[in-house]
Parts: sequence; C-alpha cells; structure tokens
Amino acid sequence: MKFKGLLLKAIGLILISFILTRVDISKIISIMLLADFGLLSLAFLLVVGAFIIKIIRWNSLLTVIGSKFTLQKVSIMALGAYAIGLLTPAKAGDFLRAFWASKKSKKPIGQSIATVFLDRIFDLAALVLFGFLGVIAVFNSLSGNPLLLAIIAGSLLLIGIAILLSMQEFFVKFLVEKFIAVMVPKKFSEKTKGFLSDFYFAIKKCKKSYAYCALLTFASWILLLASDFLIARSIGVNVSPSFILIVMPLVFVVELIPISVAGIGTREATVAFLFSIAGFALEQALAFSFMLFIFNTIFTLAGLLAFTLQGE
Repeated sequence: MKFKGLLLKAIGLILISFILTRVDISKIISIMLLADFGLLSLAFLLVVGAFIIKIIRWNSLLTVIGSKFTLQKVSIMALGAYAIGLLTPAKAGDFLRAFWASKKSKKPIGQSIATVFLDRIFDLAALVLFGFLGVIAVFNSLSGNPLLLAIIAGSLLLIGIAILLSMQEFFVKFLVEKFIAVMVPKKFSEKTKGFLSDFYFAIKKCKKSYAYCALLTFASWILLLASDFLIARSIGVNVSPSFILIVMPLVFVVELIPISVAGIGTREATVAFLFSIAGFALEQALAFSFMLFIFNTIFTLAGLLAFTLQGE
C-alpha cells in the first residue's frame, strides 16, 4: 500500500516536472506577479461563497437522514476533509467526511456515505451541464475550435452517462456488491449487508431534497466558474465565459482522479493541453493553473487549522 501511494504521488510529480522543462519559468512568475489583486480578491470571495453553499447542501442531506449538525460543525468537518483529500492521492477526504458525520451523529456509516456520494453526484452533474452549455455557446458563436469541442463534448458525454447510471439503484448495487466481492474477505462479507441496506435507505430518503440540492449546486458552480473567469482575467488571459464553461468542468473532473497530491501535475497537464488548443501560450496556461493551486492551498491550510483547533 505504501508503494502504491508513492507511485500515485510520483505520477503527478513526473507530469509537472516534464511540463516545467518545456516553459520559461521566469515568464510564468512574471505573469503571476502582475496579477490584478482586486480581481483575485473578488474571485476568492466567490469561492468562499460557493463553499458555504456546498456546506448548506451537504447539511441538508444529513438533516434528511436525521443527522443534526450546526453549519459551523459541518463546515469544520468539510474543511478538514477537503484538506486531507487534497493531500492524499487516494482522495480519502470524502470517506473521512462520512466517517466523522457517522461518529458524531451516531448514524450508520452507510447512511453518511450515501450523503457524501450524492453530494459528489450533484457536483458532477452540474459540471456536465455547464460543460454542454459552454459547447453550445461556442457553436453558436461559430468561432470554436473543432478539436477542442470534440474532446470536451466526448468527455462530458461519457461523464454524463456515468452519472445517469450512478443514480440507478440497480447499477449502484451491482458496483458496490462487485467491489465487496473482490475486495472484502468472505469472513467479513456478512457484515457488509447492513452497510448496503443503510446506504440504499439513505439514497431513497434523500430523494425528497433533490430539487433543493440541485438549486444549491447550480448556484455554487456559477460562483466557482465566475471565480475561474476572474482569475484568468486577473493575469491577462483573455478567455471568454464560454471557454471557461467548456474547459473547467473537465479540469475539475481530472483533479478528482487519485493519481496526484492536490491535483499537482494532472491539473497543469489538462489546463496546458486545453488552453494550447485554444491558442493560449503555455506560460499563460500554467500561470492560471498555479493560481488555482494557490487558492486550493489557502483552503487546505484553513481546513488543517480548523481540523487542529477543533480536535477532530
């Protein structure tokens, strides 16, 4: 397991090392130092607003299954889990969110995991929606890059199909049961039956809050995508809103892949590739990606501080 973890970390480091050999690092630093601080400050406030909305969404799912928390407590759990998720290639933050919620509310772990699962599904569905809106906007402008549009549209279509399947109970049961059959020793398999029933119970119970959660998800991602647009403009990367709509959903999805720490390497490779297709300089793309990393680092430090002070 330790070797696997080191290998996962190495993938991101290898990618970022290779990319940095192909660029003028001093130019990247210069671009970042000349950033418009006012636009960056506004972008950061939008990210904070989006985070608060996501906290409200998760708390609403927890409330439906009977887990009563204050927004402050949910925020601390989410911040701490976010920090740990970024710092671990295996993205353990989501599991920790569910574990802490289960431990503090005395609810079965299966129910808490279901709320985190739905929380992620809403985000992925929103990314697909905004991505397709961006593709449509670029097509309507008749100025899109055909290769870029094909890559984004194809990727989003696959993600969309995966999301639709993940919302079907029969498909979820199939995946979970297959995972348990392969990964869990037979002598422990009986103990997983309770987990599965708790998980499915919570999924069904949370259906009543789907519309409310969808509305919160839409609002949070509008703020996040607007933040990305402002970050790009702050460093002189003159992207259009439609470009952010079609590129950033795929960047966010790639960051979820557990092959790097804090998305380092995978994020830069994705941003560099997509921005270069659209005609932007590699240094501009990397300056933008590093700005995203700085924002992530700020939230990671905030999460670790909250995690430490509250003794979670």
